[in-house]
Amino acid sequence: MRIPIDTQPPFVKIVTPEKNHWYFCFSCKNKKWKRPVRYEGAIIWAINGFKVEVYAHDEETGVKKVEFYVDNEEEPRKMVRLPEEYEWWCWNEMLFFEEHTIKVKAYDYAGNVGVEELKVRVSNIRLP
Repeated sequence: MRIPIDTQPPFVKIVTPEKNHWYFCFSCKNKKWKRPVRYEGAIIWAINGFKVEVYAHDEETGVKKVEFYVDNEEEPRKMVRLPEEYEWWCWNEMLFFEEHTIKVKAYDYAGNVGVEELKVRVSNIRLP
């Protein structure tokens, strides 16, 4: 019996925030406004952070890990693994309408890497 070689990267998709939408978030609980925007990414107004949620899947060997980055960071951010291939990370830095790029990398057990990026404009305040 021949074992197939996995050469395909995992599928990775940023589920939340969604491109071309406004979000209002309180303590990492996102609410999408119904009205789309003409911005190429997502626009986020947050109090005490917002959630970045990702779906990652690999048919052949499975997803080993998912990493979150902001702009050109070399070290990934901390995240939480959820069942059924979902991952999320709460971004809770003080920001005032700053533009950033969220990059997500999903690794499978064969060493392949899938990447998804999303441009965001974020305002976040932290309350005690």
